[in-house]
Amino acid sequence: MIVKMKKLTLLCLASSRVETVNLLAGLGAVQVVNGKLEETHDRQTVANELLRLDRVIGGLSAIKPTRRQQHFSTPGKVLLGELDAKLVAADAARKEIDQLTRQRELLLPWGDFSPEQLKKLRKQGIYVALCILTKEEFAAFTAPEGAVVSVVETTRSQVRFAVSGIGPQPDGLPLASIPDTMSLSEVDGRLAERAAESAELQNTLAESHGALAVLRDYQAKILNEYEFLACRDGMTEFGEIAVLHGFVPVTAADKLADNARQHGWGLVLEDPSDEDMPPVLLDLPKWVEPLRPLLEFLGIVPGYREIDISFPMLVFMTVFFAMLVNDAGYGLVFLAASLWGVWHFRRNPKGRQASALVVIFSIATVAWGMAAGSWFGVEAGGCDFLTNPATRNGNLIFVCFTLAVTQLSLGHLCLLFKSLKIRNIICQLAWIMVLIGFYLLAVTVVAYPDMNMPECVKYLIGIGTGLLMVFKVEWKDVGSVFNFPFEIINCFTDTLSYIRLFAVGMSGGYMAMCFNGMVADIFASGRESLTGMLIAVPCGILIVLAAHSLNIALGLIAVLVHGVRLNTLEFSNHVGLTWSGTEYRPLKKR
Repeated sequence: MIVKMKKLTLLCLASSRVETVNLLAGLGAVQVVNGKLEETHDRQTVANELLRLDRVIGGLSAIKPTRRQQHFSTPGKVLLGELDAKLVAADAARKEIDQLTRQRELLLPWGDFSPEQLKKLRKQGIYVALCILTKEEFAAFTAPEGAVVSVVETTRSQVRFAVSGIGPQPDGLPLASIPDTMSLSEVDGRLAERAAESAELQNTLAESHGALAVLRDYQAKILNEYEFLACRDGMTEFGEIAVLHGFVPVTAADKLADNARQHGWGLVLEDPSDEDMPPVLLDLPKWVEPLRPLLEFLGIVPGYREIDISFPMLVFMTVFFAMLVNDAGYGLVFLAASLWGVWHFRRNPKGRQASALVVIFSIATVAWGMAAGSWFGVEAGGCDFLTNPATRNGNLIFVCFTLAVTQLSLGHLCLLFKSLKIRNIICQLAWIMVLIGFYLLAVTVVAYPDMNMPECVKYLIGIGTGLLMVFKVEWKDVGSVFNFPFEIINCFTDTLSYIRLFAVGMSGGYMAMCFNGMVADIFASGRESLTGMLIAVPCGILIVLAAHSLNIALGLIAVLVHGVRLNTLEFSNHVGLTWSGTEYRPLKKR
């Protein structure tokens, strides 16, 4: 469930702001809402250090690490300075190499000449102008009086040539754009030097990936310091009094009040107004807690005033995972990996939670795969409802549509109990009637086309739509009237969209069967001789491992794309969930 929040206003002496912030951080329950931050030198210094850390960590992470890694015991601040200097030097070397490479490309057609020598000749009254023209323009070119034209290079379309003579250089010559600071040999020498320096720096940085752990620890420390300073600087001062605003969970409100009495703070706790946007703290039951890593991975949080759908999301996500992977053999692979993960991350709560979630998904996948009779693409066993070739596809589609009407109707039931007003009750029951009507329509048209459509379909859809037109549509609002037909259409398309569970699961199964067929053909072709078997067996094993690994990866992608979408889009739309919340992040000492 979503824990209720209290909006707090805390008053303390301006002279004890730092002490108050430290005490609140020790409590670890208050999320501070900063006002206009006072500009202070120490906070700006810490902010600059954070930017520097982001730049160095990002730059170091972008470099491919080597197998040989250095071990770092240097303090984070010192290490940051060293690596920042190396990254800046590597970036400067890279930019200079790019610049020198462009200079070389411009100088190469002219050969190795000395720009300094040309400047000396110009001072002595002799000019040498390097020019470029197209072939047609060069044929019509007339050299200045007394000048000598020497062709340097002729290509398909251009002519490079030098015009030399005594006296000042004439105006109007088609001068080529050429660097005049270094000769080609000097550019090549400088390029080799900088390339060697750049390679050495890149190698040093590639060996420094072990510093990332030290830098991230230092970053956490600096981030903690910045939060303290921002909290201090965000307090509004009224003479000798400083005021802090924020939110605290109702479960910690009494503890905060005790601290306020103990330290002499003024404290006001009140319910958030409709304009306030309190942070969201999810208090999940123990059996739903494994879902938390998935929500954190997706970066989604329900709004403070929205419905927490964590439990139904876990149930349906488990079913979707099993149907999309659709293979008991793959489920066993996931189960083995997740059980190892539970053991490996036994001292890491987040890792253990994520592994526990995959254990749940894996058990469901094994159960569904056994029922569907699929083991690494080989059909074996299973129940007749899901394996009979004559009725299997229709039955699977029926299961998909049944899941659709169950989950989407559950969403409207959640909205019904959220507000027990007669108008809302009628609207949500009407939506459920429409959903059931569309469900029966989809089953008879798509899953079992030979079955007669029930007579009640038109009454369910008709009566449900009529009730919605009366109790939902705001006839004075043009937008509400215009959107209503699309809402009805979306209701039908949302029901149909669950057929993706059947389509993706079936395609994965067919791919696995095709892979197995390819390997069987390879084994059959090599059966005639010992040499053929020696070639066919390792090739076949390699192909089957690569193919099934690819199919497993595609199955996981399908879960992220389709399983997550059905929960966070279709189901969320029908439960009125926008995922607009912000995570509760209290001020605390990390």
